[in-house]
Amino acid sequence: MGDRFISKKSLLILLALVITVLTAGYAVTLGYEPRYIVKAPASADTDKSGAFWKNGAINPVLNLPDDQLPLNIPGPLDAWGGSTQHTVTLNFTVAPGKYRVKLEFYDCHESQPPSLDIKINDGPSRNHQLKPGKGAPPPYSIVNDALTFETPVEITSANNRISITNLKGSWAAPALLSVYDDRFNPAKSLFSLLKNSKASAIVFFGLILSLTIFLSADGSFKKASADIALLTVAVFITLIMSEAIFRIYLTLKPASRIINAENPDSKNKNIEGANYTTATMIDVSPDPDIPYVLKPNLRGFFAGHPLNTNSFGMRGDDTALEKPANTIRILGLGDSVMFGWGLDYEDSIMPVLARKLHEKLGVNVEALNTSVPSYNTHVEAEVYRRIGRKFKPDIVVLLFVGNDFGFPSSMVEPVKLFTFNKSYIREQLRRFLIPYVSDSASEKEDVVDRNAWTQVETMQGDEKEKRRQWLGEVERYYEKMTTKEGVATSLQNLSDMLEKDGAKGVLLYHPSFLVPGDPASYEKIPGTGENINEFIKQVGNKTGLYPVDMTPVYEAFVKFKGKPSQKEALWLDPGDPHPIKEGHEMMAEEVVKVVVDKFAPLASGNRR
Repeated sequence: MGDRFISKKSLLILLALVITVLTAGYAVTLGYEPRYIVKAPASADTDKSGAFWKNGAINPVLNLPDDQLPLNIPGPLDAWGGSTQHTVTLNFTVAPGKYRVKLEFYDCHESQPPSLDIKINDGPSRNHQLKPGKGAPPPYSIVNDALTFETPVEITSANNRISITNLKGSWAAPALLSVYDDRFNPAKSLFSLLKNSKASAIVFFGLILSLTIFLSADGSFKKASADIALLTVAVFITLIMSEAIFRIYLTLKPASRIINAENPDSKNKNIEGANYTTATMIDVSPDPDIPYVLKPNLRGFFAGHPLNTNSFGMRGDDTALEKPANTIRILGLGDSVMFGWGLDYEDSIMPVLARKLHEKLGVNVEALNTSVPSYNTHVEAEVYRRIGRKFKPDIVVLLFVGNDFGFPSSMVEPVKLFTFNKSYIREQLRRFLIPYVSDSASEKEDVVDRNAWTQVETMQGDEKEKRRQWLGEVERYYEKMTTKEGVATSLQNLSDMLEKDGAKGVLLYHPSFLVPGDPASYEKIPGTGENINEFIKQVGNKTGLYPVDMTPVYEAFVKFKGKPSQKEALWLDPGDPHPIKEGHEMMAEEVVKVVVDKFAPLASGNRR
């Protein structure tokens, strides 16, 4: 009679197997992601897009993937588009099957959003009424998810078409047309478990329960539970030790830390002709000594002037790592002033210096500019250590300004050895997987910027206090580079490297607030009554970096111009203290004098 029934052991094993399968199945469902068959982005060329409709196109036919979506689709209310309906037809090829079609938009008209008719092959028309957008002009970078159209579709032939008709209303700016199906990606499963704590808990406890039931099949449930508890404790201790070791490693090797992760398909690429800001033209880095760098290969505009960066992330033309023969190579270290804020690059100090030295010495002179807005002296010295010295310059010019005693504009929170707020292993694994997960979002580390303290004042309650405490903790870590002693140490470190490398150094001081004849207008070291120009002279003589103080030169220029102060004579405008091109010319001339008068071997054409 008993043989007819399943034994307790078999029943428990079966139950454990069922729980395991369900848990594994749940983990698998987390791993499904879109597999893109067609991805057609919109054109980023605003001139081309404008001409597209002005040339009389009403119902253009585009062939994917060679063609791109137009930057905008005008509606009947747009006189610039002919005050008529427009249809864009896109031909594409996919294997027959079941797919999803998705059309994303950057923006549309703010008060007269369009109504679109979207038709796939000979299927039914699908009306898509867009919500009001912001009405912003191009260039665009952020997709407005609220405007997205998506629908399932069964495709029965290889050659297909999708037509988009703007039936009524004003314009829409499409971002991307995609045709995709779903696939299983193990990386997506792991990424989802690392990102979603609830999913992690479900899988963990599912496996623990399954293992407990399985072990209890051969003995008592009490003993199985004890064994599992012991195993759990052992795993927990191992994870804690691994986390501690990993934090120490990231502290010693900050460059190994992933703080910015972007999927290649979703990454906002550098758009030629874009208007960049200080925030969009830099990449934050994990190294607190160089917390951000200028993006390489930019082709756009900054502060109203062309911005071109080379493959090394320097403003200016591309160059080789190896110095050309019979050439004096000069490298600039600095912040926004040496960067050439508000000027064409050819009017800024480094190109001007190269031209003037060439005219004076009759030799080839190459100028490299590693400057990035809001760098301070500590960062500049580290830029030379990590980057600049690889170019083997003959002369290094560090341009010093008053705010070099302050913080850089973006500061990354250093790794905390003792915190329970997050797991660095989990965080780094998740960011490592982002490029392998097609529908993952970008993830960036929180940074302290110059607006941080202003923003914190808009917060309320506990959130405000926590943010304020966090800002203070990050700034305290960077305080070592902001004091008078810290700046002097950085300059000494730079001088030691230059001496070892056989290069000459110039410490060029650019004051910003001079009033001729009024020593009280001289800039002071924060927290002291000491004039910065006196500090520059002392530290320059001590370190061997030849000090050049622009104070008397600027005072003479202001008097010559008949202006009351440097603000009226040399600032770009009343609210912007960056120097006009005449200031850069004067700085270049003073450096030329130093090279000719003080650096005899270079002045005679003898180079390393």
